[in-house]
Amino acid sequence: GLDPSASLFIDDSQKNVEGAKAAGWQAVLFTDAPTLKADLERLGIVA
Repeated sequence: GLDPSASLFIDDSQKNVEGAKAAGWQAVLFTDAPTLKADLERLGIVA
């Protein structure tokens, strides 16, 4: 199976993001496009 830490979960619900993190996933809260881009850069997914 897939290692949960190799997954990225993006959602606009803090509750869902917290649940994903509790399951071992990388997770970010979506608030707007510029913030998401910064989060993805921080995670090394986009440059």
